[in-house]
Amino acid sequence: MQGGSGPLIAFGFLLIPPLVSRQFARSIEQFAVIASALGGVTALAGFYVAYRWDLPVGPTDVVLLGVVYALAFVGVASAGVRGAESHEATRLFRPERGWLQLVSAWEGALG
Repeated sequence: MQGGSGPLIAFGFLLIPPLVSRQFARSIEQFAVIASALGGVTALAGFYVAYRWDLPVGPTDVVLLGVVYALAFVGVASAGVRGAESHEATRLFRPERGWLQLVSAWEGALG
């Protein structure tokens, strides 16, 4: 299958670093810095791993991001760390809320 990893790489780097940083950031500045640093560090680490073991770079980067996300999720769940959930704007985007609650929360927030 040729050319199938491009969207995977793009969406992996667009989604996973913000998902990880959301768990720890308390402000939008922290959110941006953590997500950017995580994306840069995992890109360099993924490039090194791919070079070292002769793997494709893009999928290796995304797998590494997935491992970081899983570790962050397990660490937050076991330690009970609560970062962004205390911020008012991010309370609307909790994954456990359904679409109807999200829409009603938006309607309530907008007035």
